[in-house]
Amino acid sequence: MKAIAKFVQAFANLLDKFTHGLMTLSVIVVFLMIIVQVFFRYVLRASLGGIEELPVYIVALCVWLAAPNISKIEGHVRIDIITSMFKAKWVERAFLVFSNLVAAGGMVYFTILAFQYVRVTYGYGEVTAGTRIPIWIFHAVICYGAVMITVYSIANALKNLIAMAKNIKEEGKADAN
Repeated sequence: MKAIAKFVQAFANLLDKFTHGLMTLSVIVVFLMIIVQVFFRYVLRASLGGIEELPVYIVALCVWLAAPNISKIEGHVRIDIITSMFKAKWVERAFLVFSNLVAAGGMVYFTILAFQYVRVTYGYGEVTAGTRIPIWIFHAVICYGAVMITVYSIANALKNLIAMAKNIKEEGKADAN
């Protein structure tokens, strides 16, 4: 099980590096685009014609690229009232494993739907109104974000499962003494 956890974690780290690079590039592009737009609009009194929509799309892409990082660090909202009723640390880990598996299952379903939507928008050839960029590209990033959340949820479930087994072993030793 540790070998599987290491493989999933290595894959997640590779995707994480790619995502951080893409997000950094996206923020730089948005920054430069806004500067150019302000210059053209207020200095040259001209519009760039349709480019105004791009920062909105890029910011939305950044959200879907950043969302998996919350899953990676397990920074999502939790309800700790149930786990606080138990003194055993392994119970908290069991709830984390369960919540990670539920999240992974939900994201697998969402990923399938997102992929199907990408196929449909690709097939129809829809483009953005102003810049005529194929809209499926933006939807593909949503699909990528869903895959990343799924990978991190599985990695976290395995990590918490290993920690839970360790907690059970430690508590068993403590009870024996």
